Amino acid sequence: MGSTENFIFQLNIVIKNIIKTLEILTWFSVLSILILLGTLIFIWKNKGDEEAKTKMIYLVLTAFIFIAGYLLIYIEARYLGIILILILSMGMFLFETLYKNKLIQKNVLNILIIFLIVSFSVMPFQSLYENINVDKVLMDESTALNTEFNVHGNIASNNEWIYSMVLTYFLDSKYYGMVKPDENLTGLENELKSNNIDYYLVWGSTQTELPYPEITNGKFYLLKVYKLKNVSN
Repeated sequence: MGSTENFIFQLNIVIKNIIKTLEILTWFSVLSILILLGTLIFIWKNKGDEEAKTKMIYLVLTAFIFIAGYLLIYIEARYLGIILILILSMGMFLFETLYKNKLIQKNVLNILIIFLIVSFSVMPFQSLYENINVDKVLMDESTALNTEFNVHGNIASNNEWIYSMVLTYFLDSKYYGMVKPDENLTGLENELKSNNIDYYLVWGSTQTELPYPEITNGKFYLLKVYKLKNVSN
């Protein structure tokens, strides 16, 4: 791949990440983009209040520098938590500056601040509501694996490393990760044995016929647990 292809590849990543960043900022609050645009317009147009202009420049530069590093690689909402605080602060400062410069009235300032706080409160409360029982199923499954099947020790899986890691955490055991994909039976057995694995989690179906007992007898949806050896308490 030549330099031109590398540049185009990286440019596509940046463009996609810019679009995703705008979507994330809008998810934070419907006012996010408007606050950024309003702040930039104020910096450009303002000729009198140099102190406020300087503070806004610092806020905008901090936000853009923080985001810029992620634009080159990969971006997710959880990376931009500090940007939520920066934009909220930017909005408060912008509205107060507009009021101090007599560009809006006091009642308008109060309405804008209330709307700002409410709009930035929607996402955290929505996320809290949607994720309040996010690991309950895994906790219930781990409880059953522990009490009914005495699963503990060294654990590996064929897939779903996040779910497997959470299950292992609730089981107070050690998770050794996923096995190599598309490995034949001999390679799989060698890998499990070399890592001293006690239980092997299989998510979904597997094309490899395993020579180990499956202990759950279909109790869990899409999860089978194979016992590789006798595990002492």
